[in-house]
Amino acid sequence: MAQYHEQQVWNGLVNAERLSRYYGRLAARLERRQFIFTVSIVTCSTLAAATLLTQLPSLVQAVLSLVVAAAVIWSSYSGYSKKAAISSGIRAQCEDIAVSWKELWSDVSSMDQEDILRRAADLERRLNRATTNADLNGLIDERLNERCAKETYESLPAEFGV
Repeated sequence: MAQYHEQQVWNGLVNAERLSRYYGRLAARLERRQFIFTVSIVTCSTLAAATLLTQLPSLVQAVLSLVVAAAVIWSSYSGYSKKAAISSGIRAQCEDIAVSWKELWSDVSSMDQEDILRRAADLERRLNRATTNADLNGLIDERLNERCAKETYESLPAEFGV
């Protein structure tokens, strides 16, 4: 029975670490996308303004104006900044929960089964709350999740000598 609880704690630790990596990387990706859109808007706006001052064909001026308008609308609609902030917040919560899992892992051999189960259930609830209320509108990236899982499964055993 003790081995089962130890495995449950290990799995919780791995899951919290994986989610922390995932949401951190997702936040960075969203911040990059927002940056790219912002640079694109500035570039296209500058080009559109420059064309108004030159003798470029009116079709080119119209296309640049439409590109600027589309980029501004997409940037506003996508909400990458908001989603990046949400992802960063989730990452911070997951990191905090992962630290608590690590503490539980280090204490598991000296605790009774009931305390292990109680603390593990509390940490699972906290992790679930942190990740399920995310307003990310379906921004789940399975490939990113798989990469983060692989990195976590490769790095944690070495860190803990498991």
